Amino acid sequence: MLKHSLIIAALLLLAASPVRADQQETELTCGHYHAVCLYDDSQGGKLWEVQGIEAGSEGGTVINITTAAPRTLAEKIISGEVAAETSVNGNSIAVTLKLYRRCRCSGGAGIMQELTANPNQSCLDCCGQDGWSEDGFYFHVPVTVGWNGLELAVGWDPAQLILIERR
Repeated sequence: MLKHSLIIAALLLLAASPVRADQQETELTCGHYHAVCLYDDSQGGKLWEVQGIEAGSEGGTVINITTAAPRTLAEKIISGEVAAETSVNGNSIAVTLKLYRRCRCSGGAGIMQELTANPNQSCLDCCGQDGWSEDGFYFHVPVTVGWNGLELAVGWDPAQLILIERR
């Protein structure tokens, strides 16, 4: 189980230590956002990969991801194994992390499904037999990265850890 109060400290410790052969470190800059992503291949590889970061249209922060196992990822969020927290001036606070799937129905309707509410949903459930395409997945957190220096960490201890800041 991810210990929320330790995620930022763990990220800082991992970032400061040399990268092991089974640990990958990548950086991603998307507009005003910068992410440092740490993955430990000895723990089974990446459960998700960050593709982009943006402000949510209704507030919060959206982290666009790819995942080969959306149901597993949703279940790990529900159980608390994958969690998010913010950090401002050294103070860490757990925040709600939700996983969504974007579906585009053949008729043109765009539908977002919250997989953390129902991990078994599929685009077929909302678009029906008329057809659909799956546009992708994203995390949503109800905080705005960068507001008053707020940083965000998303982690699956000890396999993945991502720190996001606004530049």
